[in-house]
Amino acid sequence: MAAIIFLGVIGIFKERNPFIVPVLFLLALALKFAFISHPLPAEPPTSGGLLDQLLYNSWWKILKPGFLAVISITIIILSSLYFNYLLSEKRMYQRNHLVTAVCFVILTSLFAGTQRMQAGIIMLPVTILLFRQMMLLYNHARPRTIVVNIGLIAGTGTLLYHPYWWMLPWCFWALGQMRPFRLNEWVLMLLSFTLPAYVVLSYEYLTDQWNPSAHWPVWNPLKAMPAWNPWWVSLGILFLMWMISGFSQWQTANKRMLIQTRKNWYLMLMMGIFVFPSLFFPAGNFYEGITLLLLPASALGTYSFSNQNRLGPQQIFFWFLLIAAGVFSWAVLNQKM
Repeated sequence: MAAIIFLGVIGIFKERNPFIVPVLFLLALALKFAFISHPLPAEPPTSGGLLDQLLYNSWWKILKPGFLAVISITIIILSSLYFNYLLSEKRMYQRNHLVTAVCFVILTSLFAGTQRMQAGIIMLPVTILLFRQMMLLYNHARPRTIVVNIGLIAGTGTLLYHPYWWMLPWCFWALGQMRPFRLNEWVLMLLSFTLPAYVVLSYEYLTDQWNPSAHWPVWNPLKAMPAWNPWWVSLGILFLMWMISGFSQWQTANKRMLIQTRKNWYLMLMMGIFVFPSLFFPAGNFYEGITLLLLPASALGTYSFSNQNRLGPQQIFFWFLLIAAGVFSWAVLNQKM
């Protein structure tokens, strides 16, 4: 606990220093080591997609649970760093820092069930890459190439993980936001979206493995809301408090942003809105959906630590989040949540 409190000085991660990255790794290891030594059991897939077949029928039966936990946590840490780098590159904040990466690590520790190897973990880098391509649409010299890339990434993601269908309307909304009144580009993106499915179905047909129904999502809605015990209620309140704090600070900063930066932020927030229904539809996709939802949540939560004049309250809140992450991780490992 003393090591966590020592590392829990948020001002450290506001510095533009590459030597801060090892500190982030140490913090992540302190928060997530218990899931390596006591990995969460694998659960049968319910969301559908090629990733479910790969994970459940191959990796989960061949690799040891502890090694799978190492892979999952490594993807989380590397995705947080790349996401942080991407937002800094596009000047989404007034200064460069590692706060977004730290926020993502803490959020995935608060929702500790996300440590389990599941499709949402694998889709993290795909989603970040998709978001990057969307931001490139603004005043790009060759927008059609970017439009094709967006369609290919979204189409491949849908084959790998069926609830990624929720990203398709987000792609159309983003294209309308960045490139309004370009109907031909909408058609081009839709065609490129179907191309990965055409390639997979052609391969199955030529190899006598024709089974198109396996690639069509089964939308089994959540029939009854899960029972929220005090642990989940506490986590929900803490998460909402953090997001409300970040959103209020973001609204203040939004008035001083350039048009391109403001558009990028709208893309980010709309990503969260389109991902949110996947927590409950299809059923059994909660942790996969929350894993992707934590990307925009970490970007928004970063603004809770943006005020340079309130370092004392920010450090107290940061320490509180670290302690809460440890408590909720203990609850998940002991099947309280």
